[in-house]
Amino acid sequence: RRPYAQLSLLEERSMCWGTCAGINSDLAPMNDKGEGGIVPGCGCSQELVQEIVRELNLRKDGRGKVAQMRQQRFMLEKLSKLAVQVPLLLTHFGAAYPPDEATLRRIFGANAPPMRPLAEVGCIERMPEFQPSAYDVTCCLQSL
Repeated sequence: RRPYAQLSLLEERSMCWGTCAGINSDLAPMNDKGEGGIVPGCGCSQELVQEIVRELNLRKDGRGKVAQMRQQRFMLEKLSKLAVQVPLLLTHFGAAYPPDEATLRRIFGANAPPMRPLAEVGCIERMPEFQPSAYDVTCCLQSL
């Protein structure tokens, strides 16, 4: 199995002077002579090849790098919301974070993990704000 994000090349190729069709991809590259590649149905079904290429391209777009970036953006938004909500919940319920040593020993025993202060765990860097600037982009030939 190969992730769809790793497919960079996926195209239909005709062979034998346009009578046969095959799929040229990273999975099975086809050389200039038309050798190799994926040739479903003995290469005689151009409609089948077009359908497979279309379906793989849809999957590549839906589950590939673009989809991974979309998923990462979604996860970042969720984490940003949690970074705001967790301190509010801790205050509301009166919970201490990090917990004191007695609580850590009671829950984890002798193998208690290290606990960092919440300010270090959920620190969110603010994006820099830029002041508006004006630039003269007049072409030197326009003034003539």
